[in-house]
Amino acid sequence: MSNHKNGSKVDQVPDEDKNNARVGRESVSRTESPVSAAEYSAAEKRTNKLVRNLNPFSAKKSKLTIFYSIFAALLLWVVLVLLYVYQFDVLCWKDIGNELGGTNSCSDLQIKSFQLSILASAIEDTIFFAIVGFIALYITTRKPESEEIDNRIGYLFNDKSKASRDHAKHIIETLACYSTVSKVYINVEAYEEDIGAFRVNTEWEYQLHNMYKHKDYKDDHSFHVDLWMDDVNPSAGKDFIRGEVTRIQSIHSDISSIPNSYIDEPQPVTGEFYSKKVELAIKADESVLFQVAFWMLCKEGVPYEQMVRRFTESFEVSVHNSSGVDINLTYTEKHDPLRPEKKCETKTTSLRKYDHFNLPTMVLMTPADKAWIKFEKQ
Repeated sequence: MSNHKNGSKVDQVPDEDKNNARVGRESVSRTESPVSAAEYSAAEKRTNKLVRNLNPFSAKKSKLTIFYSIFAALLLWVVLVLLYVYQFDVLCWKDIGNELGGTNSCSDLQIKSFQLSILASAIEDTIFFAIVGFIALYITTRKPESEEIDNRIGYLFNDKSKASRDHAKHIIETLACYSTVSKVYINVEAYEEDIGAFRVNTEWEYQLHNMYKHKDYKDDHSFHVDLWMDDVNPSAGKDFIRGEVTRIQSIHSDISSIPNSYIDEPQPVTGEFYSKKVELAIKADESVLFQVAFWMLCKEGVPYEQMVRRFTESFEVSVHNSSGVDINLTYTEKHDPLRPEKKCETKTTSLRKYDHFNLPTMVLMTPADKAWIKFEKQ
């Protein structure tokens, strides 16, 4: 997610959400889309399970079932061949012997030659059909979802260009992780009259989910925290502290999981830009809570932009005013131009001392959607 000041942006970590900046209040309740991706995935799993139970040649049962079928067919073939040879030896030697030499039996050499000929032909056919059968078994039961990502790309695209396939691979991999809900908690803590800026504490909380069934979702170059700071006091010098990052951590959905912190202590920011790379892996079908907390000096009247780095089902922003002064809060939404059903909106509200305001929830937010918040002293 991102935050822009003076036209530059404060990239909020990939779909991560904000830490509970509750400021003595309950966290904002979650508003989900009519059919969330998680609900759709659960319904799809139930449907696939029902299909597997009804169809013995589907899913995990297919390979074992087809193998047993081929083995039973081969065994039946061998048994029939042996019965035929035995029947020929017991019942037919007399007639053949009479036709061949007028005797009641064939020579041992003739019998053995015939038996070997039949068995050789049977073994040859058995080997041939066994090889063809097992090749067909492998091809028909091969599942794309169990393949590596490169092979999956091969199922979808036929282009020979390695560069274009690598690009498609990168785009698809980034889509494998989405945020079910992203929350932004903003607390306007104080107003610095001498520099005309608000001290704003922000906490991001992203609930990330890996859609891969059999693969971990690892670093895709979007797991990092980027912050752009306002130059609120140009005469103060390069050592002037414009903000401070107080927490960057992740918590996996495992009950026994403990928070994994990416900074050992608060990190003051004296320049215009702060960046922190995060090494994060999310297991297959696992959820991770990613949290970032920081404070920064926001220049009065300068938009404070919020955005996400990946698809987000529900994006919620709450603002609390503990600065001791009344402020005007202007909130602007700008949506993806490819989604004309979403209208751009600008709303202004008065935020009294120690008042709290929940901004409209943005549903099904993408990286092309953005929101701006502007603070002005009354």
